[in-house]
Amino acid sequence: MASGMKVSRGWSFLYNATLKMENKHFRGRLPLIYCLKRLRQHKIDKTKDFTNLPLVRTEIEGRSLVVPLAHNLAFYKEKFAHYDKHIISICQYVQSRLGALAFIDVGANVGDTVINLGIADHAQYLCIEGDAFYYKLLRNNLGNYSYQYHAINCFLTDQTSQDHYYQVEHAVSSAKLMYTDKPVDSLQNGNPGGVLFRKLDDIVEEEKFVPNVLKIDTDGFDFKVLRGCGNILHTFRPVIFFEWWSIRLKEIGEDPIDIFRYLSGFGYKQALLFDNYGNELISCHVGDVENLRMLSQYSCDYANQIRHYDVLLFHEDSSLGIEGFRKWCSRNCV
Repeated sequence: MASGMKVSRGWSFLYNATLKMENKHFRGRLPLIYCLKRLRQHKIDKTKDFTNLPLVRTEIEGRSLVVPLAHNLAFYKEKFAHYDKHIISICQYVQSRLGALAFIDVGANVGDTVINLGIADHAQYLCIEGDAFYYKLLRNNLGNYSYQYHAINCFLTDQTSQDHYYQVEHAVSSAKLMYTDKPVDSLQNGNPGGVLFRKLDDIVEEEKFVPNVLKIDTDGFDFKVLRGCGNILHTFRPVIFFEWWSIRLKEIGEDPIDIFRYLSGFGYKQALLFDNYGNELISCHVGDVENLRMLSQYSCDYANQIRHYDVLLFHEDSSLGIEGFRKWCSRNCV
């Protein structure tokens, strides 16, 4: 266990008991489920700073990791059969076809994606997490497994100098950047604006990393990350899997459709979209602005229950592709 990562046995028991009660076999015990949920929620509500919540040990996809008490990934995966499954299938598909996996995880959070992949042989990982709290959990969790990985603590963007100040805001299961109009007093990493920004192109060149899968999950900053890795897209043509969250994009002044035009210029022409529960929705050309705009607008109405999409793209000249991925999944995915 890494230094400072003290896990609460009591809260771990409650967290895992609550998680187990989410299983349909326990639905008849509604009063007990309600009490466990209320205890957990009361502790979360009472703790103003999410980084001060108790840490708990749980299992996701049968693999152990440490998360904050408020972390909901395990509950989502228990409730929604396809939640967060496709990135695992994508990486398995790529490794089966190319013989090796070189995976960049931007917004690596607590390391759950790499751990859940369970791919150690002929695989290397570059994990990037901007928030210092989650980065510490990431290092702690990955340190318990024999993966070949390198972790970096920074936020990614499309330019090294910033026109805005940002501060880190901790939410239930992650941290996100928020605009602020003045320098932050308490600086993370000792940098102006509270955060350290880098371009992914620069990191990959420095690390001499040759990626074949790029996953981005940054709560609205995904477009900035993609615009900061033009050399990667041009040189290595990795499979791309990113979160498309229109409301968050609009909050930072982005047009939710712009990135598709940008990716088209690098040879990414066809996109496969999943909803935020992991269900496959539609395959469309990145130039199909009308349908993309409709999908974007639909996700902006939270009443529709689809808050964002996950987008999968293969380069048009790649030996891999959407149809090949679908066929592989039909034979290999449960």
